[in-house]
Amino acid sequence: MILTIKGERQVINPAPEQVASALRSLDGVGDSFAILERRPMFYVQTAGDPDDGFLLEYQEGSLDQHFQSVRQDLPLETVEKTFQMYLVNDSSWKSGAEWAPLDLSSDVSGVSPALTLALGLSVALAGLLGWWRTA
Repeated sequence: MILTIKGERQVINPAPEQVASALRSLDGVGDSFAILERRPMFYVQTAGDPDDGFLLEYQEGSLDQHFQSVRQDLPLETVEKTFQMYLVNDSSWKSGAEWAPLDLSSDVSGVSPALTLALGLSVALAGLLGWWRTA
């Protein structure tokens, strides 16, 4: 697993405490997002802050399998629980939110800049990691 925090720092095989600390560091300022990636194109990510809430997304392989939480104001506790369960490969992590398919072909003008950046970063990281693993 790879944990990316605010697009600045990566932790390989993070401990549960590192994941919790990373999520608590999201303050809504700048690139306030975190991504927990199992392997390229398999991840859960969030953007937001404790005051306004968080949005969750996940992807399972292809862009056709990219989903977003219906609520964009999820509490930090929900996000932490989702990430912690994902970290230990507990498939019940999906039950913490209601999910809807994310149409990446549509206009993203209503999507937060942090989440747009997170999505772009996750795709870029997936490509870079795929290249690195084959090099």
